[in-house]
Amino acid sequence: MREADPDQVVGHVRALVEAHYVFPDVAVAVSGVLAAGLAEGRYPADPPALAKAVTADLRSVSADQHLGLKYLDPARPRGGDGDGEFAAMARWADRTCGGVGCVRRTAGNVGYLSLQPVLFPVVMAGEHITAAMTLLAATDALMIDLRRCSGGDPAIAAFLISYLWDHEPAQLSGLRGRADSQVSQTWTLPYVPGRRFGRAKPAYLLTSAATFSGAEQVCYDLQQLGRATVVGERTRGGAHASTEFRVHPLLDARIPVAKAVHPKTGGNWEGTGVVPDVETTAGQAQGTARELALQDVIAAGGTGAARARAALAAARGGQARPGRAGPGLPGTGRTGTGLTGTGARRAARPLRVRTVRLFRHYPLEPAPAVDVEFLVRVRQVKFHGPLREHQFLRDLPVREPSRRVRGHCQLPPGQCPQPGRGPAWPAPRRDHELVQPRLEPVRATRARERTRQSQGLPGLGRTAGQLAGGLFGERLRQFEPGR
Repeated sequence: MREADPDQVVGHVRALVEAHYVFPDVAVAVSGVLAAGLAEGRYPADPPALAKAVTADLRSVSADQHLGLKYLDPARPRGGDGDGEFAAMARWADRTCGGVGCVRRTAGNVGYLSLQPVLFPVVMAGEHITAAMTLLAATDALMIDLRRCSGGDPAIAAFLISYLWDHEPAQLSGLRGRADSQVSQTWTLPYVPGRRFGRAKPAYLLTSAATFSGAEQVCYDLQQLGRATVVGERTRGGAHASTEFRVHPLLDARIPVAKAVHPKTGGNWEGTGVVPDVETTAGQAQGTARELALQDVIAAGGTGAARARAALAAARGGQARPGRAGPGLPGTGRTGTGLTGTGARRAARPLRVRTVRLFRHYPLEPAPAVDVEFLVRVRQVKFHGPLREHQFLRDLPVREPSRRVRGHCQLPPGQCPQPGRGPAWPAPRRDHELVQPRLEPVRATRARERTRQSQGLPGLGRTAGQLAGGLFGERLRQFEPGR
């Protein structure tokens, strides 16, 4: 590794800060701190350590997160001039699909667009953004995920916002340089290639504490326009446009040269970040935004309302934790079981186990009357019927017994609360298992349940006594009550 001369590097950084930093008075104070650091010998010759020490001193006065000395990893290819840097960034954009991490249409016709790791210049990422927004133009609501976006070119922010607007231009945050008396204005574009999402449908922006710079501009401008709802965490807080200067083969000085100015507020998000409209953790932001988006689609009515209502019911039904009762599953009148996604949709339809294996033999004398219907929700097994759970059901792996089945018998031998209805049983052992069942969708109604209970498993092919008395060690095939 090539060592750096601290006097030379820090002296160069001081000159750049004094000449270009957006706030001249702060630049003088920052330069004084660097001079004191040189005098005290605080700066090492090792480039990574030097970059860290100088950046800490630069930000000790300004608290500007764009201001710093950046170490350049020699293992990463880069160009030595402007054309080389542009080519390196273009290759980076190609490797990351122009910063478009994910595009998809979720249930309820809600679009999702993830932009990461940065917002690349329009010349590199314009076609990617156009393709993504064209695909999502027909959705009823849109979520744009900026939780992992660390900034980018200001022009791409205006380009992206234009897809969420219409042909009438709206003024966005502009830039004012150190010596500028007026703000360089930025407006939405009257024309963009592809299809617009438009300004009428709901839009949500997902943020985290890592959302920074140009990504924050997208959030701030859309929030001030009243066009989108920001959901997540307060952003990092960097509103200055910066330029990088090479001060050593392995070190670049990043100097903010202009500040963002919004026409409505006259300020920006520097130091404060963008405050979300709906504050939640970054991990919960997508789920929260999707639920809000579905509610908006339902409130708007139209052809998509029914689809959004079903998607919202399925999403809410999948939020319960495994083993705990959650919100009701749509159309079943039963308690949720902590399933999500496809599992939650499948859980709305009861499934009957047709193959069961139990590894234990219970010599029942006398044989009890048994009426069993195995009702399965993906991995959740439930039992219905006049079962004697203190006998054999207690040894089955039931996470959430139904009300008819009060639970497993945990009493020691000889203390069963119903001794007249069956013999005492040994302590339960975990020597049973359920074989992966063959599942078949069925339509179960209370009338049919009552019929089966009164008739005693018609069509089973085995009497209740045979089932309870000697078949627990067998594989019971086609265990299906008569239709």
